[in-house]
Amino acid sequence: MLAHDERGDGLGGPRKVPSRHTAILIAVTVQVVFLAIGLADLSTLAVQPYERVLVGQVLSPEDMVFRDTELPVQRGTPQPPVNVAEAVRPSQGAVGQGKQLYQQYCVGCHGSDGRGDGPAAAALSPKPTNFTSLKGWVDGTRLTDIFRIITLGIPGTAMPTFDYVPPLDRFALAHYIVSLAPGHPSETPETLAALDREFHLSEATRRPSTEPLSTAMEQMLAEAPRPVALSDTALARIDRLEPRGAMLYDRVTNPTTRGALAYWLTEDSSWATDPARFRALAESGAPSNGFTPDVELLTAGDWLSLYRYLTLRYRPSTAAGAQSRAMGGRAPSEGR
Repeated sequence: MLAHDERGDGLGGPRKVPSRHTAILIAVTVQVVFLAIGLADLSTLAVQPYERVLVGQVLSPEDMVFRDTELPVQRGTPQPPVNVAEAVRPSQGAVGQGKQLYQQYCVGCHGSDGRGDGPAAAALSPKPTNFTSLKGWVDGTRLTDIFRIITLGIPGTAMPTFDYVPPLDRFALAHYIVSLAPGHPSETPETLAALDREFHLSEATRRPSTEPLSTAMEQMLAEAPRPVALSDTALARIDRLEPRGAMLYDRVTNPTTRGALAYWLTEDSSWATDPARFRALAESGAPSNGFTPDVELLTAGDWLSLYRYLTLRYRPSTAAGAQSRAMGGRAPSEGR
């Protein structure tokens, strides 16, 4: 039943208010409605389709790794001689200068603390060196070794050369890296003399000229011999022989940099007889070699299909020979 409010309803009569049971029923109904709305929202989110996005597609490893190698055009300049014995002597000034240079050149791969966990590290193979530990170093841990690595880079990795950086700046970088972990071996007169002989540091030299990486790539591709152009009929035949590989090729290569991909597939024959080497070269060189970061998502079967397709396309004689040997000398058939 309804009770009456003696204060009235503002229209000259008493105002009716709901009983206690009715109020509870209304409150429960409201809560059920809100709960139903919330569950409906959750169910909508649960079935909402989404697309997997790689970290490399959000923050391009190419931009991070090669950002500092996209240098402006610069003519070579004379370099004064360097006293190696003084340059290797540690000082707070050298470490502080090296820390600033590290933020400029190294943090993208090696991380802000030198642990090898920079933003680009996830896309690199092998991974950048962890400077906070001396385990796993393969090119020496002396300061002179670090100077040499900074100068020459490490072939087969994403570590580029920094020979365009003035020698004293390279020494400062090496001092900062040494400061990140204890236990670096001391220098000897022999190691200092060897470094001086290798890079002519005590002699007046000339700072090398530089040009943007993109310009150098364009010149290299323009001067490189062109791979044999395949007819549409030949490409269609290869697509029929290896349809999955053709699909993967379209998915994990960048149309704008396929010239670079064709160049190294044509010039470097080592990958054509070694699927494991092909995969290592493709992963370590992406994305500058024409592959996209999507190669990180390929399965072992995907890699084999892509390898067979590219062998047919860029090394047909090698592919035919391998297939012939596998089939006991019989020619492969398209109807397989």
